[in-house]
Amino acid sequence: AVDIFLTCLSVVCLAFVWCVGVYGLLYYHHSSENTVHKKLKLLSVFAFVLAVVNVFLVPLDVCARGSRWGGLPMFSLWAANNCLMAIVALVLMPWAIFYLAAEDQSKPEGKYKSFFGNKKQCKVAAMKMVVVLLFEVIAWVIGYIFLAVAEYPVEVYQSDFVSGDFELDPISCTAVNNFCQDTGETNVLHWKLSFIIFIFAVNVFAGYWVFIFFGGTGLIALPWELIRSYINKPRPMSDSEFQSLQTTISENVQDLIGQGMEYASEGKRDKIGSWKKKVYSVEEQYDRAIISHRLSGGPSLWYTVDLVCGIILSAISLLWFIQIVSWTQLQFYSSGYPMFAYALSSMNGVFELFQVFFYGFLTLYLMFCSLKGYAVWSSLLPQYIEMHPLKKASTTTYSILVNVEVFLLCSMALGHFAVLSFSSYARITVVNSIMLMGVGSLRGLRYVWNIFGWMFIGVASITFLLYLVNMFIPKKPSNKNI
Repeated sequence: AVDIFLTCLSVVCLAFVWCVGVYGLLYYHHSSENTVHKKLKLLSVFAFVLAVVNVFLVPLDVCARGSRWGGLPMFSLWAANNCLMAIVALVLMPWAIFYLAAEDQSKPEGKYKSFFGNKKQCKVAAMKMVVVLLFEVIAWVIGYIFLAVAEYPVEVYQSDFVSGDFELDPISCTAVNNFCQDTGETNVLHWKLSFIIFIFAVNVFAGYWVFIFFGGTGLIALPWELIRSYINKPRPMSDSEFQSLQTTISENVQDLIGQGMEYASEGKRDKIGSWKKKVYSVEEQYDRAIISHRLSGGPSLWYTVDLVCGIILSAISLLWFIQIVSWTQLQFYSSGYPMFAYALSSMNGVFELFQVFFYGFLTLYLMFCSLKGYAVWSSLLPQYIEMHPLKKASTTTYSILVNVEVFLLCSMALGHFAVLSFSSYARITVVNSIMLMGVGSLRGLRYVWNIFGWMFIGVASITFLLYLVNMFIPKKPSNKNI
């Protein structure tokens, strides 16, 4: 039997997530692209929905575990969502990004149009995707042949009161008068994973690389930048100061136009990233000048909100850091420490609706930290990581797709990371069996997941130290040439 209430609630929540995705697209997308790239925009919303659904499937799994009216087919839901994520994140989204990256290499003439778009762009994107797919197929085949085996260690017990050779329950075995003694030996059980479970493992492994570097950086950068936006908020500017700064910005714009034309004519694509960074810096400088002059520094309430949010998110980042180190990595399970896992578990059977929202907030926070981390890395290394800032009504479809791809990949890793971090909350669920018994015990990788956790902590620690050092480096005045 299927729980009708949970089914209806899930459908309503799914519709709400779709509405949020569409609203986000309309809020950020560039006004000059209202009539183009409609299929790619729909793909970005679909990818966003998959990412959010992957997060909230965990609390749905927990609710289905305690359902009195039949529950839900959670394994089928998990398998369907992860298969779709693998197709979208590893095939469709890369093709769409390659397609839009090739837009300046073709002419949008009507006779070159097809169902998928401009034929020349499709050809360039297809050539790049052939290389990517070839690498992915080889990796998948080799991985499934040699690594798709779970290795699960078990302790060996013996008893003089039981004859024969069969498995015993360690809990009941040791609880009654020590009838069973631990031999100190450990055996390893091996079993072949199904291809569906292997897809889970591939998704988690691919997503962790995004989550480690971008998520670890964003865990520190997101609250820090909010606080810094209050400290460096625009100050009121006089007419003479604005005219002087406007002249400086105009000179910078002319220089950038000349540099851009030179790079385009000479094919210096390796310098395009640094050039784009300067362009975004000029745009930001001009926006701040407008706020300082016309709006007399802008509404101070918004900057105060940034400060308050920055302080609150700093506390959340600190608690996440403690949670990951003590609970997830060291497995120091103690209710005496202010850890999110204990807070979630204490809500069981009492504040279950708030428990769902609390879990969703904590996991989505890490996903948005990854977006912030991507912005920081692309700002530091524009030659290697292309910048794609999200700005209201000024974000191209290309930039939206890149950010959604980062968001989706991070969600793939969080499917495993959240179960490890909130193991007491997600116990006796389908996802707990999949991620801990299957993905967590994968041959060759069962020790790698722990290394990934320490890498995340290392990236976050280094980011904190760099921001701390940066506080004491003198800044250049904002009215100087960029």
